Amino acid sequence: MIKENILAIPSKDRLRDESLNLMKSIAINFEYTLGWSGIRNLTSEATLIVADANSMREWERFTVALLRPKDIVEMVAASEIPLGIVGMDTVEEYSLSLRRNLPGDEKRVQTLLPLGIGVCRLVLAAPQESGIKTAQEFREAEQRGEFVSRLSIPTLEQFRGLTIATSYPRMLRRYFADAYASLDTRDSMEFSIREMIGAVEAAPALGMAGAIADLVETGTSLRDNGLREIETIFESQAVLITNTQNKKGDDPFVDKVRDTIFRFLLKRGNPDAIRKQQEYEEFISSYR
Repeated sequence: MIKENILAIPSKDRLRDESLNLMKSIAINFEYTLGWSGIRNLTSEATLIVADANSMREWERFTVALLRPKDIVEMVAASEIPLGIVGMDTVEEYSLSLRRNLPGDEKRVQTLLPLGIGVCRLVLAAPQESGIKTAQEFREAEQRGEFVSRLSIPTLEQFRGLTIATSYPRMLRRYFADAYASLDTRDSMEFSIREMIGAVEAAPALGMAGAIADLVETGTSLRDNGLREIETIFESQAVLITNTQNKKGDDPFVDKVRDTIFRFLLKRGNPDAIRKQQEYEEFISSYR
């Protein structure tokens, strides 16, 4: 495992800003940027920042690497960096990729803490004029006696034959596969996926897709592109990750960062931190 004390965070957008704010909140000061000689195999988008960790006295300084989310997960999984902050959606998509392509491979990541930042949802969305209905609209129609669904998840049938644009093809396939597996039917989903890196919301207007699966925060961007939300596929937030093989006590830097952030979240009343604390206290009280 690489020995440098490195924490990777997304290189741009809201999650970068929220991650830096979280670091500042636990008394970490960012001083200046460096070249990328300290890490192997960094992309051209990488930036390194030297951080003073006033709240972590074991280290006067450590390095914060600004990387693409996909690179963070891959480098943590390969033990090239010890810690990363990234969206759970990215972790999930990467994990599905490994299960499909590298069964039994030991390069994995584990979630140490949900951080309560970068909260968003992966949703199915379609153009307003498409006529594709939400599950709630189907239920309301059924109550009025206008429609009786053959499927327990009636929205799925509407996507038959469509091309769906997304940056999360594996999560999208799993969503439909799981939904149909739970039904008493031999039908399968007949749709195609157009994988896109960015600008997913523009795909329907450009004639590239009939629907999309994309991350949303408030839904404003969907509406601005003439789209409406149909179904939520996955709830996401930022998480602190490390390699699965890295156990408690193996790396003091990992343990200290995790514990420092956890104490901060607990003090702030983060519900996930409170639940973890309660679970731990219940375990201790029952362990006699």
